[in-house]
Amino acid sequence: MRGRYFNILLGSLQRATKPGVQLLHLAPDDGDARRLNIEGVADQAKNVFDLVVALQEDPSWSSVQLLSQTKADGTPTTQNNGSPLPPLPPAPSRSIAFSLVAKWNR
Repeated sequence: MRGRYFNILLGSLQRATKPGVQLLHLAPDDGDARRLNIEGVADQAKNVFDLVVALQEDPSWSSVQLLSQTKADGTPTTQNNGSPLPPLPPAPSRSIAFSLVAKWNR
């Protein structure tokens, strides 16, 4: 039964996510399994706001909050031991990294 609800959740996110937005990380909130932490990148800030609005207008979601958005500057990332991580595919130079949280109502 859980798989069915997970598929509904993913379908709802897919409908809200338009071209120019990539969702990279989905995780339940530690305090409430129905709250979902969502991280991604967008090619422009408007696309991030469009995603937030689409989720706010969907009755399956509530308490949608944009937590952060920053320009992705391509700064290299290192592992805990200091060695560089393999590079990610190049992001558009104007990409925006974002984080939001939303509560699933089903």
